[in-house]
This record gives sequence, structure tokens and C-alpha cells, in this order.
Amino acid sequence: MTLEKSLGYYIMPGKKKSNESPPLGQGYRPRAINREEGEIPKKTCLFELPIYNFRACEGAALLKVGVLSDTHLGGYSERLVEIFRQHLCDCDLILHAGDLTDIRVLDVFEGKPVKAVYGNMDSQEVRHRLPDKCLLEIEGHRIGLIHGWGSPFGIEHRVIKAFEDVDCLIYGHTHQAMNELRGKVLFFNPGSATERFFTLQNTIGILEIGERIEGKIIRV
Repeated sequence: MTLEKSLGYYIMPGKKKSNESPPLGQGYRPRAINREEGEIPKKTCLFELPIYNFRACEGAALLKVGVLSDTHLGGYSERLVEIFRQHLCDCDLILHAGDLTDIRVLDVFEGKPVKAVYGNMDSQEVRHRLPDKCLLEIEGHRIGLIHGWGSPFGIEHRVIKAFEDVDCLIYGHTHQAMNELRGKVLFFNPGSATERFFTLQNTIGILEIGERIEGKIIRV
């Protein structure tokens, strides 16, 4: 199965997916679609997580995933466009761990498959369109995606309780990058791509997923 056939997409409401990418920043309004049920995932509890299955394209050894969080932008951003073009344009999948602030932030990704969750600073529109967390199954690995909450101290102990039996946990909230294996779980926080509060440098993350999950943090 190709990557395209196995994904749920963000697509324009009321329109079928085409092979052409929507133009950047020109009326594209991403909407979370459950591939099997065709419904927007609602706020979930532990046992009602939206689960998405992903496979690399035939012949590909690895699936490359771009990871962002805490963009805190009021809409479409040329700065984020530049980050995307320099570091993420060859990714198979984009993940955003919340605090977009405005749903139009996702316009930047030029029709790439995107999964995102909302954070504590997101608008009501973002909260309506995105779940608070989701579970991804990528090349047989279970990956949790959540924003996080509360103090940055001890946040890993809190967010891991939102999932059962994951191989990698992606989260945000702290604006501080993390790429650390604790026991059998890779804790991965891409930091903030564009916000300057609570951080001295802006960062994003890349996950390369095959037999193993390898993460790296990139300064932008």
C-alpha cells in the first residue's frame, strides 16, 4: 500500500482530493478527516483515540516525518513557508503538536499529509477541527501525538499517561526541544519553530521511521 492510499488527509470541506496541491495561502482551509468514517475527530478520552495507519511508499526504506509545535502564529506565515521549503519539503508526513493558534498555519504545507492536535493556546476553531491527541501507527510503530499542559517540569511523566504502550511520544508546550530515549519510549519535542518566548533558539524535528525510529532536532 502506498503512503497516499493509507493516509487520512486534510482537504477542503465539500471537495474531493485531487492530485494537485492547493495554492499556498489562497483560501485552503484544512479540515481533519477520519479516513474511514469521514468525520472530524472530536475531543477524545484514552480509549477513544483517533488512530491513523501509515506505510511508506513501495520501495522506500524509511518514512520521513517532519515535526513542529508551538508556532503561535496568527495565520499563514512566510517565515514558516521558508522553514518548510528548506527543511520539510521532502517529508512524507507533517505532524504538528499544537499551539498553532490559527488553523490557517496548516496552509503552509502545500498539500502534504498533515496530522495535528490542538494545544492550550489554540482558538476555538482549531479546537473544533483538531483532536486533543491521536495515535499513529507508522511502519508498525505506535506514536502518540499530544500537546501537553502545566509546568514544563515533569511534563513527560504527565503526557505519557495519556497513552498506552507507545514507542514514541511527540509533544510540545515547553518550547524546549527534547530527543531522548527513556526505557523503550522515545520522547520527542521539536521545540518551537517560530515563537521566541521561553526559548533561546527556534527548532523543528525530523523522525526517520523504518525498523527503528531515529529522531533529530534542527535549528531554524
